[in-house]
Amino acid sequence: MRALGKNRIDIMPVNSEQGPVSISHGTIATSVALLVFLAMLAFLGDRWSARFPPLPDFGSYQQAKEMKAAFIDYMSPIVEYHNEKILNERKRLEKIQKSIETGNMHAYSEFKWLQQLANKYSVEWSDDEPIAVTQELLTKVDIVPVQLAVVQAAKESSWGRSRYAVQVNNLFGQWCYNKGCGVIPNERPKGARHEVRKFNSVSDATRSYIHNLNSHRNYSNLRKLRQELRTKGQTIKGDDLVDGLLLYSERRQQYVDEIRSMIKQYSYFLEQQANSENVIKGV
Repeated sequence: MRALGKNRIDIMPVNSEQGPVSISHGTIATSVALLVFLAMLAFLGDRWSARFPPLPDFGSYQQAKEMKAAFIDYMSPIVEYHNEKILNERKRLEKIQKSIETGNMHAYSEFKWLQQLANKYSVEWSDDEPIAVTQELLTKVDIVPVQLAVVQAAKESSWGRSRYAVQVNNLFGQWCYNKGCGVIPNERPKGARHEVRKFNSVSDATRSYIHNLNSHRNYSNLRKLRQELRTKGQTIKGDDLVDGLLLYSERRQQYVDEIRSMIKQYSYFLEQQANSENVIKGV
């Protein structure tokens, strides 16, 4: 691949004068082994996230404080896991952006990865302006703060005890529109066709939720708020992004206010938990 103009990138042409290439049995065997490995990697990739245990029975807790602590302990590492994967994507994206800016974008594999990433996040591809693609991607390929994700999961699933959480691992109220893709909500209006989406695991639901916030047009304001924090070099916190959830619920501002209040309660709860642990440890 070569740089064209200031930022445009293109694939280097194959040398038409190059003679035929002989392929040995060893090369074929190596290629087959590589394909098998990549197939196994793809197969196992979705299952690595399943290393997290199934949704516990949060309805069995007698004390609300213990139930909430258990829910936070369960959800937090799942959110952190998916955020870490996104940050790895972001680091690679930033490296590619620098390569484009300096005219050093030569690796075909990086070019293809960038195209795939743009498709994943619904960013229109441009051979002429790849730098514009990377800039838009950087507003989307980013974390969702743990406190925001955990609080929304708690709100949408009644702390992991709702019908949809228990039956189909849906803790974020996500819908789907193909018949049989989930469960039909009891309160669905006549003529509506949405279902509450079914997930194989809570980890899958969490990944989908984060991607939804990072790619759907309804949350462009959330991404704008997050990008502003990035530009200023500030920490991305859940309460700074809450206003970007205005379209997450039909209840609009009332929902936003409730999430903001829950984040404050969440922070206070964690502070109290930490203080209790320090007392026990004699700190």
